[in-house]
Amino acid sequence: MNKRDIFGIGFAIVLTMLTSQSLQAKDVPMTKPGLRCEVRGNDGFPMLFSEGAPNNIHFILFADQNDVKVFAESNSWGHGTRSFSATEKNNKLEHYTIQRRERVWKKNLPGVHVLNKGEFLITDINLCDGSWFVTPKLPSDSAVMLILTPRFQIDPVSDEIQKGVWSGRIEGLPREVSLDKTCVNRLNSDR
Repeated sequence: MNKRDIFGIGFAIVLTMLTSQSLQAKDVPMTKPGLRCEVRGNDGFPMLFSEGAPNNIHFILFADQNDVKVFAESNSWGHGTRSFSATEKNNKLEHYTIQRRERVWKKNLPGVHVLNKGEFLITDINLCDGSWFVTPKLPSDSAVMLILTPRFQIDPVSDEIQKGVWSGRIEGLPREVSLDKTCVNRLNSDR
């Protein structure tokens, strides 16, 4: 064996290690000390959004330590903190982002929820109620099955309002969700 062969074998080993680590890391949710998140359907039932049977999913934040402050969704600071990344179940090549639409605030005060270790905060979400949108647009005029990954993010800001509020980005484990044609069209709507 010459140096070139040894280098090639070493390079292949390193590449194999990096590839296997990244494949393993794909199934591990992104976490940051203090919080973790997940989504669940009602009473363990499959997550289905349909005009005939409106349904919510539960976006749950779990506190892993005491005195974790997060902005409430009832104000502009907390309104867009929950979002989802998604792929179609049968087409993992296209990646989507589902997030809250901007809104006008008549009254806007920076309220927070304070969670202690072991406590949780549940937010009911209906992806078909018109307050959410998807980019890029989903294939329209048909139902779709998505693999949905919940995300929670508060960007760090150096102002008095955010003093003491948790900041960072976390992701939960992916879950399957079905959207009927009406829901798909609402998510695709420009407004």
